[in-house]
Amino acid sequence: MFLTLLFLLVLPTCVYWNTIWSDFGLRDDYAVTREAREEPVTIIKFCGSHARPVYGWLLQKTFKHIDHIRDISMARLTGSVFLGLVSAGTCAILFLMFGWSLVTAACVGALLALVPTAQVIASWGILWAYTVSALLSMSAFAIAESSFRNSTASLAKQLCLVGLASLLIIASAWNYQPVSLFYLVFVSVKVVRRGQWAERASRTRLFQHLLLLGASLLIAYVLIRVSFATDLLPMSKRIAFDLDPLGKLVWFARNVVPNALALLVLNDFQGRTAPYYQIAATSMGLLLIAGGVLVGKRRGWRESVFWFSALLVLSIGAYGINILASERWSSYRTIYPLIGVVLVFLAASMEVFGEAVPVFKRLRHFLGLAVVMVAAFLARRQTYELIAVPQSKEYRLVEQESKKLDLARDQRVYVITPTPELAPAPLAYSDEFGSLSTDSDWVPKEILKLIFYEKFPALPTCRSLDHMVSGEKPPPPGSYDVVLDLRPLRDVTK
Repeated sequence: MFLTLLFLLVLPTCVYWNTIWSDFGLRDDYAVTREAREEPVTIIKFCGSHARPVYGWLLQKTFKHIDHIRDISMARLTGSVFLGLVSAGTCAILFLMFGWSLVTAACVGALLALVPTAQVIASWGILWAYTVSALLSMSAFAIAESSFRNSTASLAKQLCLVGLASLLIIASAWNYQPVSLFYLVFVSVKVVRRGQWAERASRTRLFQHLLLLGASLLIAYVLIRVSFATDLLPMSKRIAFDLDPLGKLVWFARNVVPNALALLVLNDFQGRTAPYYQIAATSMGLLLIAGGVLVGKRRGWRESVFWFSALLVLSIGAYGINILASERWSSYRTIYPLIGVVLVFLAASMEVFGEAVPVFKRLRHFLGLAVVMVAAFLARRQTYELIAVPQSKEYRLVEQESKKLDLARDQRVYVITPTPELAPAPLAYSDEFGSLSTDSDWVPKEILKLIFYEKFPALPTCRSLDHMVSGEKPPPPGSYDVVLDLRPLRDVTK
């Protein structure tokens, strides 16, 4: 057991090692690195305006120690270490608290550190804190479950444990709301256990967990609204509810669910992975359905109905914060709880198949280990080739072009920004995989500020950057003193 947990703890760091230590930042990494040093209040206020004050505090505490672009690696290393904690913690709960086999528990824990969401967290410096929400929710569940199971404990002790669990959920929500729903991953473990429909105590415990989670998230929301109303925190315009819930659910089914079901296969905006992506998503969906049908045949139709109902409700619930929010932006970093729920039901489906087919029961552990090995290979390759390499090329190109600037003069500077089709990565999805950072009017400026700070820390920021102009097309000849061209990304050697 100890060796398994130790393996899971170091697995993400080993897999993402080459990406961790590459010289690059990803979009907001550059701005947060500078703001933590020059405008520390800005980070806390901005994150607080999105109802994430804990997240802002964590970023400020982390990035105030980062002065150079190469030091962003430490934030990525932190993210990988915390992913290891999530992986090992999940395995420990499944094995010790719910009696899963060690191999199955370890496979689920390992995959949580290797799926695309984890790949993004390990590659994007500012996302390391997302894992804190997962760890807080995980701890909250373990504490609450211990309290609910211990019927002989005094009422005061039980209330204290439940109160502590509630505080952890609130802190998780104030860090990053979508990942705070990681609590539901362990609720789904309770759901797939045999006899949950028939046992009254089990149904009661499920209700207690859902009530605790719902009440805690509601308290977190109310307190944040109070802080907005009293001007303790500024309120972002992005804090708004979706006024078309049915349409949002349809959008969720079409755009989000397939990403979760595909597990290891990345979506691609241009459809270059479409055949593999569709096969993976369809196969996993059929496996979940088959698992529910087999449950009905072996345990009775009530258990089957409970299986499918719980799968539907928990899947929607695991993405519930984003379903309620007005924005419709599908990204891997927001579906961590949903992927966790899918993994739990897939593992349960494999267990049911093992009950029905003895040969499969002996092979399922080898199959699980094989999937983990494939996942590790893909995770290492995708983070490096689709994130580290393209972003490093961007940084190198900006660094080369920065030599055209004269710090002693106030020059008129124009930056030709690249368009998405110029990205050197073979695949692209959202702003996460294969995307560019410099295809905007503010990121090149932030990179240049960090470059000049590294070279001349005692000098003030280059004055030319304060009124720098950018665009996708070259300016008229002679209209600017300096033109920085960020388009030839494919010509840059990392």
